[in-house]
Amino acid sequence: NCFSCHGETARGNGASTEVINKIKGPGGVEVDAPEPGLFDVWGNKVKPRDLTSGIFRGGLRPIDIYRRIVVGIKGTPMPGTANKLEPEQVWDLVNYVLSIPTEN
Repeated sequence: NCFSCHGETARGNGASTEVINKIKGPGGVEVDAPEPGLFDVWGNKVKPRDLTSGIFRGGLRPIDIYRRIVVGIKGTPMPGTANKLEPEQVWDLVNYVLSIPTEN
């Protein structure tokens, strides 16, 4: 489901950025977000990474991208894939991300 946030063209404009999503409200109860888009656990609006920028949180080395996919980004909607994907599948994703043309 990477495309739901990063978009089909990997520009960070997936469908989840345009709809009202659920966020954790008081007492951890899920409520509707105040506006369309994605929010971190502190209520700040966040935009998924535009993978065509060639700039990646945590580094550009393949192992950095692997770790980011497996662990996710704590406090954000970016989930980790630990226990969901086999290592070979994660490496396939890493290779895909690195194959996306960048706009420099």
